[in-house]
Amino acid sequence: MIPHHSNRHLLFLTCALGCAVIAHVRAQSAGQPAPAGSGTRDSEAVTLSPFVVQTDKDSGYAASSTLAGSRLNTELKDTPAAISVMTRDFLMDIGAVNVIEALNYAMNTEKDFSDFTGNGLYSNDIIFQMRGFVGASLGRNYFGWFGSHDSYNVERLDFARGPNSILFGVGGPGGIVNTTTKQAQLRRDRSEVQLRIGSWDDHRAALDVNRSRGGKLAARVNAIWHERRTWRDFEYYDRLGGAFALTYRPFKNTTVRLDSEYADIKESKAQPWPAADRLSPWLNAGSPISPTFGQSVPGTGSNTSRAVVYDPASGLGPIVLFGGRNSNSGPSAVGLANNPIAITDENLLPRRTNLAGPSFAGEQYFYNYAVFVEQRLLENLDVEAAFNRQHERRHTVRPIVFDGIALRGDPNALLPDGRRNPNAGRYYVEGTGQIENRDQIRDDFRLTASYALDLTRRNPWFGRHRFAGLLSRRDSENQTPGTFAARNLTPQLMNNLALYPADLTSGNNAIVRRTYLDFSSENFGARGLHDVRTNPLTGQNGVTSGYVRIADNARDELTRLDSMMGALQSAFWRDRLWLTGGVRQDKQRAWGSSGAERDPVTRVWGLRRRNQVHTDNEGSTRTYGAVFHATKWLSFYYNNSNNFLPNSQRSDLVDGALLGNRTGEGRDAGLKLRLLDNRVNANLGWYETNDTNRQVGIDNSWTNHINAIWRTLGQPERQISVFADSQDLSGHGYEFEVTLNVTSQWRTSFNWSITQQITDNQHPRTLAYMGQHRPAWEAQGTLDLDRTGTTLTAPTVAAALQNAQFIMDAIQAGNGNIRRGLRKHSGNIFTNYNFARESALSGFGLGGGINYRGKNVVGYDSTDGNRPLYSVDYMIVNAMLRYGRKLTARKIDWRIQLNIDNVLNEDDLLVTDANEVRAYRFVYQNPRRWSISSTFGF
Repeated sequence: MIPHHSNRHLLFLTCALGCAVIAHVRAQSAGQPAPAGSGTRDSEAVTLSPFVVQTDKDSGYAASSTLAGSRLNTELKDTPAAISVMTRDFLMDIGAVNVIEALNYAMNTEKDFSDFTGNGLYSNDIIFQMRGFVGASLGRNYFGWFGSHDSYNVERLDFARGPNSILFGVGGPGGIVNTTTKQAQLRRDRSEVQLRIGSWDDHRAALDVNRSRGGKLAARVNAIWHERRTWRDFEYYDRLGGAFALTYRPFKNTTVRLDSEYADIKESKAQPWPAADRLSPWLNAGSPISPTFGQSVPGTGSNTSRAVVYDPASGLGPIVLFGGRNSNSGPSAVGLANNPIAITDENLLPRRTNLAGPSFAGEQYFYNYAVFVEQRLLENLDVEAAFNRQHERRHTVRPIVFDGIALRGDPNALLPDGRRNPNAGRYYVEGTGQIENRDQIRDDFRLTASYALDLTRRNPWFGRHRFAGLLSRRDSENQTPGTFAARNLTPQLMNNLALYPADLTSGNNAIVRRTYLDFSSENFGARGLHDVRTNPLTGQNGVTSGYVRIADNARDELTRLDSMMGALQSAFWRDRLWLTGGVRQDKQRAWGSSGAERDPVTRVWGLRRRNQVHTDNEGSTRTYGAVFHATKWLSFYYNNSNNFLPNSQRSDLVDGALLGNRTGEGRDAGLKLRLLDNRVNANLGWYETNDTNRQVGIDNSWTNHINAIWRTLGQPERQISVFADSQDLSGHGYEFEVTLNVTSQWRTSFNWSITQQITDNQHPRTLAYMGQHRPAWEAQGTLDLDRTGTTLTAPTVAAALQNAQFIMDAIQAGNGNIRRGLRKHSGNIFTNYNFARESALSGFGLGGGINYRGKNVVGYDSTDGNRPLYSVDYMIVNAMLRYGRKLTARKIDWRIQLNIDNVLNEDDLLVTDANEVRAYRFVYQNPRRWSISSTFGF
């Protein structure tokens, strides 16, 4: 179990803030001021590292250099890859507290909602797409990373779009977002305290203290405490964390750096779309009440579940409602992953509502530490050895899964025993809970070398060259206990072994939690499912609640990735022509896990054991590109690169074989402008990217129909338990970006993208599988379908096959068409003006931004040649107001800043799934939000 936050943590942070202030005051009173840039000076000149980006060279919103293009510290103007940078100043101005919020202003990058199940939204911090390709990568100091970052320890963000084999050989073709963390700075003593409040009980405090001794040793401590609620019921995010960095330079040519962080996070996430409609047929029929238990009334169905239902507020205890009536149906689209329609009537379901309740929550902690040792061996030869470890544990309670987050109605006048039903005619939410645990450790070992060779001394035409070499190993361990489902641990007390056997994996032994809803009640608990954590069952009516592993989904796995990379960067013709190239070899070995055993009585699955044998995947990738500076202000560039990502998933569709490698290839070309002494920097580019054999899943409805057919045919051993298939994507587009620091007072960032992407070759294994078995299925089409343990309604094998085919037909409709979820146009702008010192408004700064999102492909019209269907475009306006001055008593820099997001309070529901008949799935927009941050620097 992950430890809970307590008031001790807040007390600790408060004491730390106080100690920092006291230390500062004592230092000042002792007559030892330490302004920026001061400290004991080292008489020896120190050459800048080729492995570390110097963020202090960033000016306003404009960054000067990056590692993302060549693994070497390179000026952005000389880098052919498509790279955008968000500087520290920019992140502060937009008020972003994490990477997720920063994405709102990123070039051709946005959050992804294509996961219709919602599973990924709860098991990951962030899911986003770049250039329309889902599954972009995250990095931290150019190591792979598990989740999102909080801005308290972020120096800047680098967005490298498209495949880039030098930066990462293994990864998706969309690109990567790399976070540069705050490092301990030599020759500088600086402290900063920031306090923030905001909408919906948003409270935050951050600390940043850097201390240097003698120009050889520096330490930096960052700390964060953040507690916030949101506009949705029950949703919250609490974070307590700290980071420690150390820089030690024992000798002129030797540098040792330490980077570490710890975070303890508790949160509850509301699904970003409205709850599903499971009662409209009943409402449309006039909400009739069944006068006797089980009597049919319009708009309802018979309850075929024998699981116990528990509503702690009713005082009835756990009961079985088998044979009663329920409003368990609503409009759904078989061709849209069987998504039920979302409820958009806010008189029926208020927008703030989060039916999942307070226990749909997760706890996470992670720690990270990295050690870097840099050594200059010769005048032009540098070596860096680095090790990075990150460890993440997650514990997630999901009282309702997938589209079970739905509004239902109770049409029963009586209970099974003949008593009056006190909740007849009321709405309710219910679900069978799950607990998910994850435990991951990733170790990275990296050795990098850089060699500079200047041949211009011999002949100016010979050029300057830099070589880079890399050897690395990444070990990723996944020791996850798996998913546990809510079950009655004492079925023998139900006194009916035929219906409630000792087999705890039986669906009859499931526990369904139910809460009857009253959205106008002052009782907050009546707005969603009750907290399952504080309402255990301990023998009532023979039911004792607990969680057991009902499927073989534990993990004990190791994946090892060994990589070699070589890169060359050359500058010719007095640095007017820059050539970059590189090759990389990646070999991945994966030790999966198997061999879990089941308890002979309870049939509960045990833990898996790691396999002794491993699978192999390997690939070679390359990059080459050029930048030509035609004039001092105009440059042309071209880049060609590829990468790959092993699909470690096996599939029962192909006898358990691996899917093979996912491969990507991209080309970029365009021009760069640098005007007004580099105060205006602009890039205009064209790109083309292909994504082949991308792993995809399919809705469980398809699998359930196929498995029901196999059971009906008396071949349960042929049921599909591991489903995976693939698709191909090809995209191209244009990107325009400009950063303006026209004056020292005014800075602006603007970007615009035009993106096209086509889907092809979808689910080839699934099509082949259905074609192979269709004759046998059709021959038994009249048999009554075995729907045991499912919510299927198909009466026969033929009907089940027809439904499965509907799903596949809808998927195939996307072949040769624009990908569902793609947005052709998107753009962002943010500008900030600081008033001059001599003006009447001295100290004030005023800024604002716009996030524009064009029409999104939400489905296809099957009656019109699968013509794409689009949502509406929308625009979000944001504003910022700042005032700063020096508090002369202690020479403290003080800044107070107001940020308002969604100033115009745009609140239209954004359609994400639709067909020619209607829209089915929507996403909420966040309403207007404000925050005020007060920062003290000394």
